[in-house]
Amino acid sequence: MEFLSDIADNIHRRGLTVAAIPFLLFHKPLNVVGSNLLQMGEFFLDNDPVEIFLRRFLGSKYTHELLVKTMEKRRAIDHLVELLEAKV
Repeated sequence: MEFLSDIADNIHRRGLTVAAIPFLLFHKPLNVVGSNLLQMGEFFLDNDPVEIFLRRFLGSKYTHELLVKTMEKRRAIDHLVELLEAKV
């Protein structure tokens, strides 16, 4: 998935690969809950902070909706960790 690959590239470029792997593994059970909270926040709050973060971190081609859809998948964190481990 190109989205997760771009996230892994940005994490690696910033020198956070080693720190990101245990952080992601520790929070892996919460990825579906987090995506649901992001989706609910879309209705109750403005999603501008998420859009600004995505634009600054990854560029303008990724959206809040794509982040939510990606994080809903249970395998997303595992795949991101695999991509990061390949860069170490």
